[in-house]
Amino acid sequence: MFGFIRVTKDEYNFHGYHVPSNKYVLPNIWSVHGDAKNWPDPERISPERHLNEDGFVIRPEVTNFVPFGRGPRACLGQQLAKTELFLILATLLHRYTFLAADDSIKTRKFIGVTCTGPFLVTASRR
Repeated sequence: MFGFIRVTKDEYNFHGYHVPSNKYVLPNIWSVHGDAKNWPDPERISPERHLNEDGFVIRPEVTNFVPFGRGPRACLGQQLAKTELFLILATLLHRYTFLAADDSIKTRKFIGVTCTGPFLVTASRR
C-alpha cells in the first residue's frame, strides 16, 4: 500500500539518505503499518493497540497509523469514510437494540459510566 506520489521542493536528508530537490517520492505506508518496531505483531488485527493504558483512544497524530496519509494532500476520501462509518453506526443503533449477553460487564465511573471490555452483546431488531 503506497501513498500519493510527492515531489521534493528542496533537497534534504531522511534517516541518512540524501534526497535531491525536484525528485519523486512514493511513501510506503505498508512499511509503517507493518513495522514490528511500531506495532507488536503487526500482522494480527488488534484494535486495542490504539488505546492507552486507561482505555482511551490514542490520537492518530501521535502514532504510526496513517490509513489516509497525512497533511494537506491526505486522502480525499477520508471525510467520506468517516461519514459512512457514522451513518453505519447510526443505522445499527436505529434498527437494533444492543443488550449485554451476560453479567460480565464491568463499569467504572469516569465522567459518566465507562465499560471495560471485552464483553458479549446481543443485537435484536427493533
